[in-house]
Amino acid sequence: MFFYKNIVKIGMEEFDYRFPYLFGEEKSPNRKNILPLSFVKTIYVETIINLLVHWGRNSNSMSISDVKFLVGIIQTKSPVELVKLSQFE
Repeated sequence: MFFYKNIVKIGMEEFDYRFPYLFGEEKSPNRKNILPLSFVKTIYVETIINLLVHWGRNSNSMSISDVKFLVGIIQTKSPVELVKLSQFE
């Protein structure tokens, strides 16, 4: 659990560092938002971590290139769009 919490902490710090580059603006505490930035940040970071955990448990199912591609996709697509990209058997 300690390791997981450290990974989440690093992910959150990385999000804060990359935020201006990803979204083109600084965080503004005075701006009214429908969703708090902390909520969006948690979803963003946790989704990437969950992909990495899944890959760690099923490393034979994806190559490193596949994981890099999926990280890019999950950073730019909504969960609904991700489901639409999935193939169901």
